[in-house]
Amino acid sequence: EAAVKAQEAAAAASVAVSAAAAHLAAEAAAEVEATALRSAQDELAQALLDGVSDAEEKGRVSEVVRGLVRNEPWEAELEGAGITDAGAGALAGALEANTSLQKLYLGQNEIEDAGAGALAGALEANTSLRNLDLEGNEITDTGAGALAGALEANSSLHKLNLKGNRITEHARKALLR
Repeated sequence: EAAVKAQEAAAAASVAVSAAAAHLAAEAAAEVEATALRSAQDELAQALLDGVSDAEEKGRVSEVVRGLVRNEPWEAELEGAGITDAGAGALAGALEANTSLQKLYLGQNEIEDAGAGALAGALEANTSLRNLDLEGNEITDTGAGALAGALEANSSLHKLNLKGNRITEHARKALLR
């Protein structure tokens, strides 16, 4: 009888140790995930904030970064935030993995063809974005061509605003095809 009780106690202790180990492993995994999230958030924020000097604008950009990295459903308003090709490239990386952002407003920034190309690459993978506003940037026919190619692979984007860029009539027609 004492041997049976000892076996039961050993089994209970083993279960308790296994549960504790599983709990510790889950905590460690959560910590690794949180660290990775903070790292991705910091990298994206740094790339986007390079051209921003106004404190209020920095707060707005930081809020957008948090939402993008956490994959929260919302729209991102970054008009006139001083975003360059480097910032657009960083946004594109986050956009590829994001499955909830539906509207991205990047009008009145400093995005050129390289940034448009990076965003085009992200559009090929992204299935949630419905509206991309790039009005008033410095995109030429080259960037417009990259975006037109991405539209062939992306069926979710319904509105692309390129008004006020340096795009010729020929490129505009290519986008409408």
